[in-house]
Amino acid sequence: MYTIIGKGFGLYGYLPAICLNKAELTLPIKYKITVDSRKDIFGFSDKITWSDNIKDCLINSEKVVLAIPPKEQFNFILENKEFLSNKILFLEKPLADNTKNSYSVLNFLKVKKIKFCINYSFLYINWHKKLKRKICILNKTDKITITWKFHAFHKKYKINSWKDDVSAGGGTIKFYAIHLLASLVDFGYEICNYIRHKDNKNILKLKFCNKNKPDIIVNIDIKTNSNLFSINVERKSKDLESICNLENPFMEHSFPNNRYDTRVRALQQHLKMKNSSLNKLSYNFKVIKLWESIETLEKKI
Repeated sequence: MYTIIGKGFGLYGYLPAICLNKAELTLPIKYKITVDSRKDIFGFSDKITWSDNIKDCLINSEKVVLAIPPKEQFNFILENKEFLSNKILFLEKPLADNTKNSYSVLNFLKVKKIKFCINYSFLYINWHKKLKRKICILNKTDKITITWKFHAFHKKYKINSWKDDVSAGGGTIKFYAIHLLASLVDFGYEICNYIRHKDNKNILKLKFCNKNKPDIIVNIDIKTNSNLFSINVERKSKDLESICNLENPFMEHSFPNNRYDTRVRALQQHLKMKNSSLNKLSYNFKVIKLWESIETLEKKI
């Protein structure tokens, strides 16, 4: 039995992923009005066991999804230790509002031997798997460029959101680039060597190096009217190879007629804990360390 803490992405993302995986779900009754009001998920309402409150949901479930802002996630874990010690936790990224608190959560999970999986969704996507294979056969002199351009929803519609507040775990690096940091660690990159900001940090350029692998350049723009997610490999011979050229990172895994959020298929894999890297403490510590290396470079700008 699953339960979800969080009425936003928790309901329009995780809820359909859980139900499509044919798993049982219990939710607090106060979430029902939100579920019944959304045309993409109201059909699942009668498949849910509705409980009086969140505490009952925690008691009656074995698997807990936290889909709440980073600072809230950090506090929730520490404030509900007695309910979480025997659960499997599905956590959102970033793990906490800063690297210090993220390390604290990881160490807590380690000491308590709590099983968990952080939602670094890119690791389940076809282009990630393709690029990982490609890196193994590339030369150090080759170069990989990852470009991600889109207009963040809260910026497009001028919504005041924690996703813009760096101190709350938002911002281009903590909320968006963290996805790619998880991929980079899976590829074997553990240090950021270069960073540059533009347009009040809406535009970000990063460079990652490994002594045995090609350099990877990451370009992110979260406030543009164009939608693009592309990965290109440039050989020493100047030949260019495209790994992918998409409107968004999850496009290949979308449902027909966009019936559900484009991330639901990745979440289905996440809930099955299909990626072995994500279940390893050492991997998760490396992601936070890479995030930390970026912040160290930032201070020198």
